[in-house]
Amino acid sequence: MMTHFNLKKCLVGIVVTSILVSTSPVKMLAADQTVTNNVYSTSSQLNSKDIETILSAPKENLTFIKGDFEHTDHLEYTYTNNENTYKIIEDTYGESLGTDSILYKEEGPGSYEAIGKYSLRIVNGNANYTISAIDLNQNSVNSLQSESNTNQIEAITGTIELNKVERVESGASSVPTSNQTLTTNASNPSGLPISAWQHQGNFFYTTTIAIHTINAVNIAIGYIVNTSGEIGKKATAKITGIAALVTYIVNNGIPKIWYTDKVYYKTVLPADPNQFRMKVAEKRIHTFYEDADRTKNMKGSPVTSEFWLEGYSDNS
Repeated sequence: MMTHFNLKKCLVGIVVTSILVSTSPVKMLAADQTVTNNVYSTSSQLNSKDIETILSAPKENLTFIKGDFEHTDHLEYTYTNNENTYKIIEDTYGESLGTDSILYKEEGPGSYEAIGKYSLRIVNGNANYTISAIDLNQNSVNSLQSESNTNQIEAITGTIELNKVERVESGASSVPTSNQTLTTNASNPSGLPISAWQHQGNFFYTTTIAIHTINAVNIAIGYIVNTSGEIGKKATAKITGIAALVTYIVNNGIPKIWYTDKVYYKTVLPADPNQFRMKVAEKRIHTFYEDADRTKNMKGSPVTSEFWLEGYSDNS
């Protein structure tokens, strides 16, 4: 069964409707463990390229302080790399179409200094990100709310196209002879019979992934699986969970993915077969791969999305 999709709660904290078993090395802090925001500086000044390198590196010994892969509105977590310990605090922005993050480096036991900032926004299918170092000679920041006290050093910006089509394979377009009427619990304003799922075709995509932070990955994958082809922005979306997929990408530091969408539609069936058959539902089965040959299926894949035209639903 799939639940109604709420992008704000998704985001990769999408409402999980299938049981996801994670074998990742992520651990939670014990109740008596704390990580403070005490700030003192023993670091040399970093530039924004240094911050990008740190954010792009593998995140080992990932430990959540607040939130997890399924609850991402506000995240705090630590990780290690190259014998250093880092902490990231991040919040989603604008119905989870973006994230704002602060990167800290541990300078002593339980003491962290803010060294960089990160932001990402999804605009017209593109993931636009900004990476900035923080001037350690100026006021430091120990929370997202204090960002106005920071002095940034020549930011790095980048744009990633999330829905880049490689090719399309058309499917069967004929309407099945055995038609379907929506269940008594469903909504069907037309009153007409509704077709079975019709295979429109297969769409092949590739994209890089901003693996800088957990929410950067979560938001990008959430956007991909929440994108409908023709049903429209007011469609009701039902999407299976993406937490396992996001976990896999983050834990393995996968910077580029290939994915295939198998697309299906339901239409109304007028008595006159020559009349227009309005599409009332769309289903996309997203399969994610690690390689261009599409042989290495990622854990947590496939993800299924259903979109129903406003006023229509199938509660069966």
